Amino acid sequence: MQGDGESSGVTDSGRQGSLSRDDGRTGASAIVFLGPSVDRACAKKLLPDGTFLHPICQGQLISAVALHHPEVVAIVDGEFGQTLSVWHKEILHVLGQGVRVFGSSSMGALRAAECGIYGMEGVGRIYEWYRDGILTDDDEVALLHSEADTGWRSLTWPMVNVRVTVERLLAEGQLDGEGARQIQETAKSLYFGSRTESTLASALISSGRSDGVALAGLVSSHYVDQKRLDAVELLRRLDTDLGERPTELREPRERSGGLARAMRSCDTEVERSTGRVLRYQIIDDVALHEPDFEQLQERALHRAIAVSYAEDFGFEPTSEELNEERSRFLVRMGLTEETLPAWLEGNDLDETDLEELIVDEAKTHRLRRWYLALQGYERNRRVVADQLRLERRYPGVADRAARRAALSATPGPDVLPDEKDIPGMLSEHVAATGLRPSQPFPEWLDEHGFASGAEFLLAVSDAAHARREGARLKDRVEKALGWIMEIKPE
Repeated sequence: MQGDGESSGVTDSGRQGSLSRDDGRTGASAIVFLGPSVDRACAKKLLPDGTFLHPICQGQLISAVALHHPEVVAIVDGEFGQTLSVWHKEILHVLGQGVRVFGSSSMGALRAAECGIYGMEGVGRIYEWYRDGILTDDDEVALLHSEADTGWRSLTWPMVNVRVTVERLLAEGQLDGEGARQIQETAKSLYFGSRTESTLASALISSGRSDGVALAGLVSSHYVDQKRLDAVELLRRLDTDLGERPTELREPRERSGGLARAMRSCDTEVERSTGRVLRYQIIDDVALHEPDFEQLQERALHRAIAVSYAEDFGFEPTSEELNEERSRFLVRMGLTEETLPAWLEGNDLDETDLEELIVDEAKTHRLRRWYLALQGYERNRRVVADQLRLERRYPGVADRAARRAALSATPGPDVLPDEKDIPGMLSEHVAATGLRPSQPFPEWLDEHGFASGAEFLLAVSDAAHARREGARLKDRVEKALGWIMEIKPE
């Protein structure tokens, strides 16, 4: 709906508004989604400390709360039509975070009437009409308007304003009952995007009213902007006394659920050093420009399937498992608790997001261990070999393994190293390969397919022997080449 250039979501350009505030700052006690209902200069006088954002669209409520951390959100104007309007689930999600959400005048009045039983608070006459069922149609508050650079100027009449104006003309005796009825019925029959003085006059004349021009002019000259009155009432309330929170509320069966999570993952804005972007646009850009997107998505889907499978099995990680998983995560990502906040900011995450990520990682971790144990002696051999084949890495990996096996089979140690030699041998292997286990060693052995510590040490010993033998052969070849180069032809 686009009442006020807003709820109808239909604007003269159809462009979606940005979440950036006028002064470029962040942090506010109250944010207000506002368009044509009240001009910005007046709104700032009524609510000096408010942060004013463009008419709201789908996904922007959650984005704004994450960016500005307000105590109160007020929805006045919103978009619909070319852009999707704010979802009820967004409002429930924000209410569930303890933020008070108010609505008035246009899209805000509609949503407040629909979500009032869950805690959204409505202000103004238009809200009361929707709440009490006197009005039900979205087009009652819809209109066309100009863009922000021209002050969200209203280009058409919203039906609610026509109704209040006719009511005033009746009370003042400037209209009789029949005239009032015909004006309202004729205006209602018009498409909201064409409700103007001239189109109303033409429609009245077409319906048999020879005085159509005069009647439409009467509405214009006595026009009551009820949407503005309601919005002003809301802003004054926000600046003075918010009153008590509603107490008798119904708990939604699903306050946020999958839809809210989907919106947060897709339709919310994030602020990057190069500008603002919606989350779904990031992934669309990756799909268009990153050559390994298919492989990336395949890994992502396999991980998601694993999480879902773990949940189906009821694998709920314990506090100890979560702590261990967090430690593994930090090691794997090369982070510390001190550097973690910067990483979260750079990845458009907060601590709550990280907790969800760690929970999912812990679930898949337990699922992988369960699967490996189920395979018995085979463990990870077949699945890793098949994955190498699918990634076209198997021939090279197999050739290198065979080469090292041949080198390690040359005369040398064929038993486990002495205990005193183990630390040095492990340090040598780490230096040569960069191998750094991200979890306690016994778990690392188990999850990497080694049947025992002895098997691991024998493999490391063979690798060390192969490196030494390879280095020895290289040295011999280089010396031989040197001798050849020294031979001078006669």
